[in-house]
Amino acid sequence: MVPESKFLIDLSNYKKGQKIDKDGFGSCYSVQNKETGENYAVKIIEGSYDNEEKKKNVEREVQKIMQLKHPTLINFCGYSLKDFHDENKLTMMMNFAQNGSLAALISKARHSQTDKDIDN
Repeated sequence: MVPESKFLIDLSNYKKGQKIDKDGFGSCYSVQNKETGENYAVKIIEGSYDNEEKKKNVEREVQKIMQLKHPTLINFCGYSLKDFHDENKLTMMMNFAQNGSLAALISKARHSQTDKDIDN
């Protein structure tokens, strides 16, 4: 059995909002902490994480991600092995990016539509 992780989050403490984006790996949603009102984003990964080996792999990867700190990276806040419907789907929580995804910003830059406040 995988030991309890300090990075595990309880999704019952969060209110799921609207879908932000969808890609080949899963869907992103806005979420709000019910107690503090803080906003976050979650990505729900398609696929099941229902065996111990997969859970160990997730924990190892989460530990690596949590060590990444850089001003241009969104901070990873934690994860759950269940989604908001209690299905075995990896759900990763990160800070909410007010200006949209990196992909959307790059697309705007390619079309000379970037916000004047956003730079490298």
